[in-house]
Amino acid sequence: MKQPVGPTSNGKQVFVDLIHSQAAKHIAGHPQLIGHVAEALRQTTVKTAYLKFEYNLKRSIGYENVVPTAPAEKVVYAQTAHDGLYTRFTRKGNPSSTTYVSMALQQNEDGTYDLLDAWIGRIRPPRPGSDNETPASREYWANHAFLLDKQVLRPHTATETCPY
Repeated sequence: MKQPVGPTSNGKQVFVDLIHSQAAKHIAGHPQLIGHVAEALRQTTVKTAYLKFEYNLKRSIGYENVVPTAPAEKVVYAQTAHDGLYTRFTRKGNPSSTTYVSMALQQNEDGTYDLLDAWIGRIRPPRPGSDNETPASREYWANHAFLLDKQVLRPHTATETCPY
């Protein structure tokens, strides 16, 4: 079931599936995220069928949970409970305050948009192994990792050997 998020600056309505979308997972962990997305959408003109962007709200809205990693830093790769892709994690570092909200939108046949994903922080390349992996993905994720915090990891998937 889709819920309205709000209109864009050019009057396009945006909806989110709060059960099955990637955005739903992030909104569940950060309920204020939906308000930040709605605020950013009101300032954004959308014209293309697919749009991935970041918006600077010019005030602290939360913490970025992806941090740079040093070449010799100990990291672990693992799958989270509801994701078959391996994610790179570190225990070092501290989340940094951010003023950015990022999101991905997909246009529907009726001209409305679906909020596919949204998160607090800057745009980053897709993870290696994902359907939308880009040439920049592997380089970026070789030097960055998610902070290992309260994520639920799939049993027996943790490894220190890069799986991609």
